[in-house]
Amino acid sequence: GASGVGLVTLDPIGKKGKRRTPRRRVIEQRGREFAPKLTAISVGSTIAFPNFDSLFHNVFSTSPTTPFDLGMYRNGEAREYTFEKEGIIRVGCNLHSNMTAYIAVVSASHYTVTDGSGAFSFNHLAPGKYKLSAWNERSKEPVVKEITIKAGKNQLDVGVSDDAPKGPLPDKFGGKRG
Repeated sequence: GASGVGLVTLDPIGKKGKRRTPRRRVIEQRGREFAPKLTAISVGSTIAFPNFDSLFHNVFSTSPTTPFDLGMYRNGEAREYTFEKEGIIRVGCNLHSNMTAYIAVVSASHYTVTDGSGAFSFNHLAPGKYKLSAWNERSKEPVVKEITIKAGKNQLDVGVSDDAPKGPLPDKFGGKRG
């Protein structure tokens, strides 16, 4: 759909969610594009940015939460960065303005990246109240709401605003338990 990929996080209300272990992830530079377009990581995780192109890249971000600049480097090299602060970070290449990726650094105990149509699912959620936050690459701020997960299957619609000039497009979100 027109919605693009997004992120959904859930944190239990009234009880402590379990912290996620920091991990290592990779965002490739290939064909003058970043892949994947959106990577969700827990706070403290490290991302490597290998360059598979025959030209130089310069990965950087001016995002307020985590500005960084990995400098110029060539094919076959990789640089990495550890993300210690929660937030959505827009990443670019200083040499190729069309290259964009997003890194979602998350402290919530449950998170998932949606598919291109905005659909997502969580498996094995304990019933109870959760704070849900939903964001996609076309919305400036996440939508935050309180939801109740019941035993069995749960269906959910979350409207994420589309800040592009065409006006709001409804995004379909359906959550389910495995």
